[in-house]
Amino acid sequence: MVLGHGLLNTLVGLRAAHEAYSDVVIGILTSCYYVGFILGTVVAMRWISKVGHIRTFATCATLASSSALGLVLIVSPVSWAVFRLIYGMCISGLYIVIESWLNSMAENNERGKILSVYMLISYVGVILGQGFIFTSSAAGFSLFALCSILLSLALVPVSISNSAQPVVVKDTERFGPLQLIRVSPLATFGCFCSGLILSAFWGFGPVFLLRLGFTANEAALFIGATLLGGLLLQWPLGILSDKINRRVAIGISSLLGILTAIFIVLVLHGGLTHMTPWLLVLAMGYGGGNYALYSLCIALMNDFLEQKHMVRASGGLLALHAVGAVIGPVLATVFIAMTDAWGMMLFSAVVGCVVFAVTVFQFFRGRTIPEATSDDFVAVPRTGWGILGLMKK
Repeated sequence: MVLGHGLLNTLVGLRAAHEAYSDVVIGILTSCYYVGFILGTVVAMRWISKVGHIRTFATCATLASSSALGLVLIVSPVSWAVFRLIYGMCISGLYIVIESWLNSMAENNERGKILSVYMLISYVGVILGQGFIFTSSAAGFSLFALCSILLSLALVPVSISNSAQPVVVKDTERFGPLQLIRVSPLATFGCFCSGLILSAFWGFGPVFLLRLGFTANEAALFIGATLLGGLLLQWPLGILSDKINRRVAIGISSLLGILTAIFIVLVLHGGLTHMTPWLLVLAMGYGGGNYALYSLCIALMNDFLEQKHMVRASGGLLALHAVGAVIGPVLATVFIAMTDAWGMMLFSAVVGCVVFAVTVFQFFRGRTIPEATSDDFVAVPRTGWGILGLMKK
């Protein structure tokens, strides 16, 4: 599933550039995916409560697979907006089924191990998915068909499983935005801004490189490098946040994202039109800083909470992250229109600067983290809310 999902996210941007879609259209298409993702968190739970995990998974995987094919069968901005909305809803549903199933079956002494393996699969799957870009052209049919096949294959192990399905437990406890802000303004704002940055990157990352003269293979390599940086730097920044200060780690994470984005702009503005080792290093730094920001903010929020409140609060942060992800691509088009294709990176740097400023303010004026509720850092993949339950001891 993650192989197909990782491939399709990049493929959509490459094909949109090939079809000469405007920046506004690309931004709207990216936002449609995240609107669908938010809707999926509501719809999936209703489906699970009515027909169970396996049938919900089968329904979402089939619709996601069909949406991937629909993108290449009916190529127009309107149809793509519909397909991306459906696809986002289904991917959200798939993650919720997987994560709630894992969470219900995991024993307390296994949660950390399962979360580590899950995070590794999430990152490595998306990274390897970029490799398929090298096998064919985004202008053709075959890569979209491959996405559909991979998403359909995810049905096989779930459909033939003889494991007992989890029992759905309703929890009415909620954490709204105002509650989250009262607990930790920095964690709340940081998660929202993480959505702004990463959604703009996923929407325009392949596009801006193609417009600057890079090939589709080089664009896939660049995106893979950002993901690899996100995987490799999560743990060092997490350890730093445990040993020194959570806000310092968030500041370093945002600063790394800012500096690498600025250097990427300078390099590309200088006329570079081919991939170099130094550009890949910058891409890794960019991914490392920006992908770690979300996990660090979750950890900061949890430092102020009792264990029984962590999952719902983290779910609220994920929702804010998704709202930011809806808005991010649209705002990024403003920067691109004012500058050039590399305006997406400029947008990322500006948002990062705001996060850094809030971090500095909270470092000096924010309330002290209570020792009674502080906990070790856990790297959290930005998937569904269900995996947040695995953070509990």
